[in-house]
Amino acid sequence: RQFVEFSTAAYAPLAYLPAAAAIAGGRVFDATPLTLLYLARWADILAASALLAVAIRYGGYAAPGLCVVALFPMSVSQIAIVSGDALTFAIAFLWIAVVMKAAVERPEWLRVRQIWLLPAIALAVSQLRPPFPLLGLLGLAIPLHPSDTSRRALLTASAVIAASILPAVAWNAHAVHLQTKPIIPEHVAPAEQLRYTIENPGEFLEALQRDLARRGYEYWRQAVGRLGWMNIWLPEWIPAGFVCVLGCALFFGAPGASQPRPAQRCLLGLITMAGIVGVELMIYLTFNGVGSRFIRGVQGRYFIPVVALLVFALSNQLFAWSRLRLPILAGCAAFTVAAHVGALIALSRAAAGE
Repeated sequence: RQFVEFSTAAYAPLAYLPAAAAIAGGRVFDATPLTLLYLARWADILAASALLAVAIRYGGYAAPGLCVVALFPMSVSQIAIVSGDALTFAIAFLWIAVVMKAAVERPEWLRVRQIWLLPAIALAVSQLRPPFPLLGLLGLAIPLHPSDTSRRALLTASAVIAASILPAVAWNAHAVHLQTKPIIPEHVAPAEQLRYTIENPGEFLEALQRDLARRGYEYWRQAVGRLGWMNIWLPEWIPAGFVCVLGCALFFGAPGASQPRPAQRCLLGLITMAGIVGVELMIYLTFNGVGSRFIRGVQGRYFIPVVALLVFALSNQLFAWSRLRLPILAGCAAFTVAAHVGALIALSRAAAGE
């Protein structure tokens, strides 16, 4: 045996805990490598599915849209394989849902018996790969409520932001030496790249604008489903159809659920934009040469938690009471099933070498 460096060595271990525990248990019984692989996959599926179910349960007004994002073929694919994305997506979704429930339903929901839940999930968020610990800034939405007359909301928001960001800073500072440089001809040095970006922010912003303009819809297609090693394309009707399905879900929020205030929606929008910039910046720092005029290495699945943020920012009840609600949601469900059948067919063809 020998140690082989790999790019995920610097990531915190929480996202890999279910799979690692399953593998450790299988090794006790001398399970074969293939059995260990399936044990790890089953552990990821069970843990991530349970967290996603709770997230959708707490999703409130945005539950239909959140369910659509969780059912992207790419989301399901990452949950069903041994990948840190399984718990990354699940924890991010749960965090957004719980924070927004606390923000829009205060003071009825956020009582003493629930306050412990926010810092606990925030600590889990701190162990996600960068830039997702910045989701802790969503805690700022909690005080933005007219019923807040005490310091408890401000203290709660401060606690969850600290719990999500400070441990992340500490871990990444500790694990920086584990980061593997990608095998590319350019000189990759994250610290030097960061200094260069601070000194020349205009060049990064130009590269960011160029990347999003050229590949924006491509990232959407990848987020919905570009499977395998990014080499299995789904039929074009699937990513295009999910635009319509997600659009419908945004206007048919759960009837009677509490809605966020305009200030809270604005905060969600700002954090969504920060998430897009954060994903691009982290790839720019860690996978691109110093002073690069382009941003290479970004994958659409990195934006799935950002799409969940956007769902909470835009979801409403405009047509929640319409008689068409149930037929339209049923049509969306039927399309989702058809999309997964299409994804299975694409995977089968790829496996057959077609």
